Amino acid sequence: MRSRCIPILAIRCIISYLDRVNVGVAALTLNKEIGLTATMFGWSAGLVSIGYSVFEVPINLALVRFGVPKWMARIMVT
Repeated sequence: MRSRCIPILAIRCIISYLDRVNVGVAALTLNKEIGLTATMFGWSAGLVSIGYSVFEVPINLALVRFGVPKWMARIMVT
């Protein structure tokens, strides 16, 4: 069991790291273009992370309750 999970978790960690690095690279030009200071960008990135963490569990519970096809349709409509 463990030998099957470790490669998947390693790949997920690498993708997560690349995603976080991407935000930092995007900040280099994004801040100049829309006039954000480093502090404002940090707060906005933190708020997005907190919002994601807070709503992740309820959204996954709703996904289990309603099923994937209905949930994907809801996402497309929204």
